[in-house]
Amino acid sequence: MWLKCALDVCVGRDTKNVYRPALDGKAANVVGLDIPYEEPRHADIVLDSGTTTPGMMLERLWGAIETPLLTHGPWGARVRAQAMGVAAK
Repeated sequence: MWLKCALDVCVGRDTKNVYRPALDGKAANVVGLDIPYEEPRHADIVLDSGTTTPGMMLERLWGAIETPLLTHGPWGARVRAQAMGVAAK
């Protein structure tokens, strides 16, 4: 999973004041500014936090894992039962 976020959104959310000093030339070694950031080439799922609400991202993430989770592994029956609101056998 890749949680994508545009640089301008990161700067706007910067509560730790990492980006502003770097943008003003007062700090160095900040990923995305003077240290290159390489986007993942083959992420299984990409969630863009700059354009998508947390609720929408959760829905997409759950949708991506729901089917494999419910159909594979020994936990499948328990997860299916919990999702349907019944006790597992």
